[in-house]
Amino acid sequence: MNIDKLLNDAVKVHNLTNPDIIIRKSQCDTLSWYFLYCKDSNIWDAEECRLFMFLVEKLSQERIYPFICLRKVDGEDKIGIFIDVNSEI
Repeated sequence: MNIDKLLNDAVKVHNLTNPDIIIRKSQCDTLSWYFLYCKDSNIWDAEECRLFMFLVEKLSQERIYPFICLRKVDGEDKIGIFIDVNSEI
């Protein structure tokens, strides 16, 4: 499964009608971390929850389990979806 493509496609569809979701990716050796968060808000509505549930459904098939957490982004606390992936998958 191409996780970058899955995330980019899901976020592109979401962003057509909802607040902008940003994907932040970090990589260290074989591990990749993704953090998806709303650009201008920490308020999630039904659409953000649907995005999270869609990603849980798709990624859990590969034994990847996203979760919701709080992270600092540019000095601000952001609520978002965190995904930890072993790049050798």
